[in-house]
Amino acid sequence: MLDCTKKIADQRKDFLHKQSRQITNDYEIVVVESLDLKAMSKTLKLGMSIADNGYGRFVEYLSYKLRDEGKVLVRVDKWYASSKICSCCGKKRKKNYHYLRESSVVSAEIQSTEMSMPVST
Repeated sequence: MLDCTKKIADQRKDFLHKQSRQITNDYEIVVVESLDLKAMSKTLKLGMSIADNGYGRFVEYLSYKLRDEGKVLVRVDKWYASSKICSCCGKKRKKNYHYLRESSVVSAEIQSTEMSMPVST
């Protein structure tokens, strides 16, 4: 049983290392949210699944790999309203409409494309 547990732990670590390496290779700046995993595990009734997901370890791996390559890791506060801010235009909505997220982004992209297209005469 101990060998099986060690094997699973090693597989998880390997996966986290590979993912953090891929992100480090692909991006110059990486933004992560500072999460209170302890509080999330209590309030969301997910218990060990939140505590066991390895997010903290993943951010550690990402941090040192980015630092070693001279890249940047930005930690965003958990109270930052990232889901209320449009990724295209930067406007902040007063309410958070998750169900509109995809359509509003597509709409904003279409509008910005239309504005930048030359008018044919």
